[in-house]
Amino acid sequence: MKRLTVQQVADLSGGRVMQGDPNSMVTAVSTDTRSIPPGALFIALGGERFDAHDFLAKAVEAGAGALLVSRAVDGVTVPVVEVDDTLIGLQQLAKGYRKLIETKAVVITGSNGKTSTKDMIRAVLGRRFAVTATKGNLNNHIGLPLTVLSTEADDNFGIWEIGMNHHGEIAPLAEITAPDIGVITNIGTAHIGNMGSREGIAQEKGMLAEAMTEKGVLVLNANDEFASSIGSRTSARVVEAGIEAGQVRATDLEVLDTGTGFTLTIGNDSAEVRLPIPGRHMVSNAVIAAAVGHEAELPLDEISKALTQVSLTPGRLQTLEHAGVKIINDAYNANPDSMRVSLTTVGAMKPNGKTFALLGEMGELGQGAEIAHREIGLLAVSEGFDHICSVGDGARAYTDRLAADADQVVHHFASREEAADFLKQTATAGDLVLLKGSRSAAMDTIYKLYATES
Repeated sequence: MKRLTVQQVADLSGGRVMQGDPNSMVTAVSTDTRSIPPGALFIALGGERFDAHDFLAKAVEAGAGALLVSRAVDGVTVPVVEVDDTLIGLQQLAKGYRKLIETKAVVITGSNGKTSTKDMIRAVLGRRFAVTATKGNLNNHIGLPLTVLSTEADDNFGIWEIGMNHHGEIAPLAEITAPDIGVITNIGTAHIGNMGSREGIAQEKGMLAEAMTEKGVLVLNANDEFASSIGSRTSARVVEAGIEAGQVRATDLEVLDTGTGFTLTIGNDSAEVRLPIPGRHMVSNAVIAAAVGHEAELPLDEISKALTQVSLTPGRLQTLEHAGVKIINDAYNANPDSMRVSLTTVGAMKPNGKTFALLGEMGELGQGAEIAHREIGLLAVSEGFDHICSVGDGARAYTDRLAADADQVVHHFASREEAADFLKQTATAGDLVLLKGSRSAAMDTIYKLYATES
């Protein structure tokens, strides 16, 4: 974070200095008393079950150099800035801070692939530039402002995800980030229970396009059916990237033992890429990253080298191994679209032994949840998995109506512990296991339980 005076904090957040030296400096921002950098501004957020105003003394003891609060406080000696609402104050502070730094913002949204695309863009731009990127899932109304405020003054690019669960969430986040390059990965079914339809999702995600100015560039997935309609909603220059389509495109896809090979073409130039991650959907993410790199004026050979060497956030088709059993951990999150992609990608792999699909619940699907889970269970059958396993009560619909097929065995486990015990008893060297489910299902813990010696 670029150093700010307490007075600057007050001016940017719409607050007032209530005590202390307004010329005192803050060097970071924190909302968690458990991890406060020395000299940081502590922002006292509140929620339904907590109020950080109750822990201000603890924050100061932990190293906070100033406080942002929404009510009078006693017993602290550090500078205090008061605002009407600390959440709004945080967002306004981030919006104002964004205007103080020259960092170019690459802002990513979409139903699927945000984190993987972010990782790929970071790998590409990181070849020549100082970059910072969203950590973990800090992409909402709290996480995004904190991400923006963590940007250093000498960072050339900030690569920031913005997510949503409901209508009206994208526009204010886009306003905070003021994107130079916008990216919409695709329009799928994530959060459809809250959004009502894919059209509703497209309307909301497309607010990023509307937030961009004519000086910006909007990168869209050329293979997405909503690309054209979203592109018509922006004054920014539109670049489409896709498989066999778009100004930036991948052709000649080849399934490799270690990932996917393809020819990357930008304009009249082409280069070979050996993406070290399996799956057609990862190629879609890669060409979007290539388009961003091209807009940053990186040469094609550097872009292709970066994609060949990229690594992803754990939980995104991450390959693990224990006792000769290969585990594909794709449990970072899940919705019907990403489930289909994961099952078809792993189903296309040809191990020497048996294949297992261990599937946790998909969240936020609303009234269509049961049908969606049943359809995914049937897909697992059609992809030829030897063992199809639902894990947890919310996942039972994957398997509850699957016939006891002679070629496939269907299981339901009430807990992740039961699923791990099953793997210990059943999986042998040469087998292949897929772990997939929404983050709330915590399917990645199955690997830890499985790999732990009993």
